[in-house]
Formats: sequence, C-alpha cells, structure tokens
Amino acid sequence: MPLRAHLKYPPTHMEAARLSTSLSSLAQTLQRSQKFVKFIQTRYADPRLKAILMICTGSMCLARTRILDGHQVCSNKFVLRMAANGKTLYNKIKWIGDRRWVIELWSVGGVTCGIDLAAEYARQHFNPEIVRAAIHCINTHADHFNLRRL
Repeated sequence: MPLRAHLKYPPTHMEAARLSTSLSSLAQTLQRSQKFVKFIQTRYADPRLKAILMICTGSMCLARTRILDGHQVCSNKFVLRMAANGKTLYNKIKWIGDRRWVIELWSVGGVTCGIDLAAEYARQHFNPEIVRAAIHCINTHADHFNLRRL
C-alpha cells in the first residue's frame, strides 16, 4: 500500500492548522509571540484536534497558552530544574521531571523520547499496517514499539 504526503516541506503553520494532530517542539521565541499563543489556543479549541504532542521543551513553549493548566506534563529535566531554581516555572501545570513521557496530554521529557511518544500515539490511533510500515522504514526493532499489540 503506497503512502503519500500531500503537504510541501516544510509545512507552514497554516498547513499544520489543517492537520488533526499538531506537533510541538518549538523555539522559545514562539512563547513570546501573541500570534503563536492565539494559534495554539484556536487549534486546541477545535473539536477535530486529536492531540498535541509535546517534545522536550515544546511543553514550556505551550505553557503560556494556558492549555496545559491543571494537567500533568513532561519537559526537559535540565530546563525544568533551571526554571524551578530561577523561580520562573509556571506553577499552574503539574510538571513531571522524573518520567520519560506522560500520555495525559502526550508530552515527553526529551528529544529521544519523542520517537517513543510518536510510536505509541501511532499505535493507538493509526492503522496497524501503516504503523508497521513506518517502523520498518526507520530501521528500528519492532519489539521496542510493542508491535505484538497491533
């Protein structure tokens, strides 16, 4: 079964708005942009949105949008520690620094955990044949992503 992508590379944020899933591993400068905050709030309010996957410090960027308030969220452990020590950690979020990932809002503590997060999200939400094809394309061990459950 051929897989086809219909977005140009790299997709613009307006093209991403048409996706049912938004990915966030964003530069800290976006955090200060009111346009960015409004964009994320609008996407999060859209009932067609299935998830926002936050990788590494992406969750720190999304903190200002207030969509994470009251939720358990992972972020980069080093950055969490720095923010806590500098008393700049946004306290309306239940920051988790001792786990690789939290599925409540699909967040991971670091870049390398992002592969695991994406694989688990795909396993739960996509056709098993597509997931198998993707896993084999990235040359990884199938057992790592628990393909027996597919």
